[in-house]
Amino acid sequence: MEYINRYENKLTFTKMKKYQARAMMRFTMMACVAATLTLFGGCASNSIWKAVERRNASVLQTLELSGTEGAEISGYYIVRGEKVPVSGRLPLTISRVGITECKFRKRRLEDTLELRADDGTSRLSLNADPGVAGIAAKLGFGGSVRHL
Repeated sequence: MEYINRYENKLTFTKMKKYQARAMMRFTMMACVAATLTLFGGCASNSIWKAVERRNASVLQTLELSGTEGAEISGYYIVRGEKVPVSGRLPLTISRVGITECKFRKRRLEDTLELRADDGTSRLSLNADPGVAGIAAKLGFGGSVRHL
């Protein structure tokens, strides 16, 4: 009788090991699939943004700043990763190849500021009415503008 109990325990233990082995294999497979998707998904989105940056690097962007005549503004725009400071009075026009981003602030909150960005194929526009500090924009494919 004692021999039979030992045999049954051993059989149960062996079945348990097989179940755990299958579960571990499933877990490992899922982890490999997740890692592969993350790796290739990240590479694909990264290559898309590199293509967008290359396109922006060769496109003439025109930034037109208007609003309250003579209002003082300051800010910057980014060309090929370098920040170019800007200060002056409205109206102001900037035309450069490769502008990817810009940010402009009004000296006085009572003034108005309007930004129009044009690259020949797409346009962005935003007004900063009195009480709004300024405007920021990301240019190029799927560009965006926001108030500061």
